[in-house]
Amino acid sequence: MRLQMKNICICVLYLLLTLTGMTLIKMGGQSLSHGIRISRFSISLMTLVGISLYGLSFLLYTFLISRMQISIVMPLLSAIHSCALVMVGVMIFHEVLNLGQMVGIAIVIVGVFVMGVLSK
Repeated sequence: MRLQMKNICICVLYLLLTLTGMTLIKMGGQSLSHGIRISRFSISLMTLVGISLYGLSFLLYTFLISRMQISIVMPLLSAIHSCALVMVGVMIFHEVLNLGQMVGIAIVIVGVFVMGVLSK
């Protein structure tokens, strides 16, 4: 599979929007000081921005799967997304990884290498 620069840029934008959206959703859920209250339901502005970014990433996702080889690009993006989200959890939310999680991440990275480099 030969990726055009346009498609690579869309993949990167998809990943950035997804990761930023999910991060803001989590941060917004932890802080409801500034938000919208409807009856007993409250949602922070940060969460609303996160949902909007995540929604935009879904639109890019549908574009990507309609134009690219889904059997390669989506597993690669999912693996990169998963590893990046773990890094966000550790660096921003101070989550601690156990040995099983670290081994799992290593397996994902090897899988990405095999799919991306050795499957050519």
